[in-house]
Amino acid sequence: MARLDGKEMGFVRSVLNSILADFPGSRVWLFGSRAKENARGGDIDFLIEINVPVRDAAGLKRKWARLFKEKMGEQKIDIVLKHPGAKPSSFYDLAKSEGEIIWSHPRPS
Repeated sequence: MARLDGKEMGFVRSVLNSILADFPGSRVWLFGSRAKENARGGDIDFLIEINVPVRDAAGLKRKWARLFKEKMGEQKIDIVLKHPGAKPSSFYDLAKSEGEIIWSHPRPS
């Protein structure tokens, strides 16, 4: 169970609704210490999976992190972005298996 209170989860969903509106089929996992009920630690780790290749993934992640900070203050946010052009990594599978899916964008019919 995620260690985000109702207010924090509301902020997170608000930002995700905004930043991922144009990415049908996208999904977001919360992983790391905040995804573990008995763990300690304060940063918030997200794995964001989109179905569109991205040219400037680092720039996109910085933009998204800035939007989170505008809503949540100086909370440390880490974003891992998985997209079709990303280098394959077993870390994606680890984040998914140990994390909790907290948001998904419906796929178009």
